Amino acid sequence: MTLTNKLKSKLERVSIFASLIGFAIATSSSLFGIIPSAKHIPYLLPIGIFGFSVALYFVASKSKFVALLRATAILMFLHALVFPFIYLLLISINPKSISFDEEIYQNVVQIAASDLNINYSPKELNRRIEVIKSFITDSTVLNHSIEWLDNGNLIVSDSHIITVNQENTLPDKGGYTVDFYNKSGSKISTIFLRYNDFSLKDCKDVKDFLKSILAMENVKLANYVIESKAIESKDIWTFNRVLPYSINIFNSKVIKPISGLANLIVFIHQILVVVITIGIIAAIVRDIFIKKAVA
Repeated sequence: MTLTNKLKSKLERVSIFASLIGFAIATSSSLFGIIPSAKHIPYLLPIGIFGFSVALYFVASKSKFVALLRATAILMFLHALVFPFIYLLLISINPKSISFDEEIYQNVVQIAASDLNINYSPKELNRRIEVIKSFITDSTVLNHSIEWLDNGNLIVSDSHIITVNQENTLPDKGGYTVDFYNKSGSKISTIFLRYNDFSLKDCKDVKDFLKSILAMENVKLANYVIESKAIESKDIWTFNRVLPYSINIFNSKVIKPISGLANLIVFIHQILVVVITIGIIAAIVRDIFIKKAVA
């Protein structure tokens, strides 16, 4: 192979890789903005798999390994995206249609509970709600204009202090950082309000600002309670949690179909994986023989 051909081959690979990354970034950016917020994180994995597999399928036409890359893209799309969603749908319709290994099940329950505490920090959440309530009833600065607050003034009560600072002026990235301190000046909690979700200009005065924050915090608390009850009732499965076990479809100890429909879907899943994998192996073998024949 000449130096020109080698460079051409490497540039082709770099082009394919860059196209895949670009497609995935463009897809997630168009849906969530430049930087996804925490509430979008669970959707990034399926979108990433979708973007990568679709891009790989179409970019494959620019490669010498069209059949191999397209078979890989189809396998990834079906095995790592379509069937996990199908299993998730089955579980949501009938939780008893699929059985998971008990140790795996308990581990997922623990992960769900841990994720819930990380996402909501219920102790801090309740504490912030109590502090805001105390300000609304006792503070002497409630009637100050919102411009007064926006100029860096502190909201002070007999026991707590609240500060508000703008972190960035860019609409897609910036927001307000609201810090909560005790009277001695020790920070006890922080919340970040994105510009897309909140604006000081929508508030008439400091009291209106505090009521707006209180309403948002109460919504968070209500969502925490709902999700806690869902975990207690064993409603724990999401795409991200089903995926690691659904791709291990040939291990009956990990995921076991119970209902007739679940058995049929698992059978189809296994057949498709086997057939496409054989196709990938055949494509690799064919390419090897073609290279040898050319040589």
